[in-house]
Amino acid sequence: HDRAVGPMQFIPQTWESWGRDGNGDGRRDPNNIYDAALAAGSYLCAHDRDLTVERDLHQAILGYNRSQEYLRTVLHWYDYYRKGAHEVPDGSQPAPGAPTGSGGTTPSPAPVRPGTPSPSPTKPGKPTKPAKPGDGSSSKPTPPPTTPPPTTPPPTTPPPTTPAPATRLVDLGDGALSAPAGERFAERPAVRAERADKKPAAQAKVRFTLTGETGTTFEGGATTVTVTTKADGVAKAPALLAGGKPGALTVKATLLGTTEPVTLGLRGEVTAPRADKLVRTDETELTCEAGATFEGRIALTATRDGQAAPGVAATATVLAGADPADGEKAADQGPYFLTPGDEPAEDRRTRELTLTTDAKGNLLLPELHTDDTTGTFRLRVETTGGAVVVLELKVTDPA
Repeated sequence: HDRAVGPMQFIPQTWESWGRDGNGDGRRDPNNIYDAALAAGSYLCAHDRDLTVERDLHQAILGYNRSQEYLRTVLHWYDYYRKGAHEVPDGSQPAPGAPTGSGGTTPSPAPVRPGTPSPSPTKPGKPTKPAKPGDGSSSKPTPPPTTPPPTTPPPTTPPPTTPAPATRLVDLGDGALSAPAGERFAERPAVRAERADKKPAAQAKVRFTLTGETGTTFEGGATTVTVTTKADGVAKAPALLAGGKPGALTVKATLLGTTEPVTLGLRGEVTAPRADKLVRTDETELTCEAGATFEGRIALTATRDGQAAPGVAATATVLAGADPADGEKAADQGPYFLTPGDEPAEDRRTRELTLTTDAKGNLLLPELHTDDTTGTFRLRVETTGGAVVVLELKVTDPA
């Protein structure tokens, strides 16, 4: 049978989910006060509960033991510890307002105003010795005076004040959210909840929901999260991770707890994958005779932030001349590629190709052929994101 263990009385099955390493020794031990205390705090604050909010506090305590009597007992002790301490020297006095051992309840003394000190117990007097026979006094000993048990006033809890509810949401973003496919969005969706007087609304619940076909999620894989606003009224969603499919998306922010939920749509976009670096990885000789084919194929690798950049579009263009002053448009003669197809080779010649990097960020260009034009040409390969490589091609007279 499962049984509660340790100072925080965790059932082993619950400890498997909520156990924590509070003292950094690499172990999660329910009998260790540091581990157990941190686990209890995590358990109480689950589901975005804010224990400064009375409703959340009550829900958290009832999560330990769904009993109103238990809730009252814990709140009584909570109030005492918040004010200092409540001493029970021999452990015999029950908790304030808690049931007694016989099944009854501890009688509550008359309420006192906050700040009134608890009455100090009277010190027991010394018992009177029995009088000697014949001295004219009673032969029975005088019983010692009884000391009334100390009474502890019940805690006084000020009535909770309910702040005005939030009535609207304000977008705090700088514009449309955008990130390349497969990358983290630099900006997190954020809104501010405001009351009717346009002042920030704290403790408001805001639900963020992702819509669209891009495959984008919040950090952790969820597409819906609920966030509680802070004192400044701001609710900020977790980081967004762009999916692999470019396209538009919407982050809907909905203000909960109102008769008519307020929804704000935040626009976003997943752009094509990008690369910030492109390097050549083959050793093909880039000199060829006119009317022949260059030996081997040119290979390149695209990366972003030092990592392979898969799915990145790249354009390979044959340019005339060896100098940028010769122009950046595709040449009308010189080296060329052949596009796939069944048409005659003459009809499939092209000097501009669009390619995509593979899963490891690699590009392998098709074979380069030459016509009868000799001279020096440039091969310019550029990826989405601005990574560029320019290679010099030489076409010589036939041997």
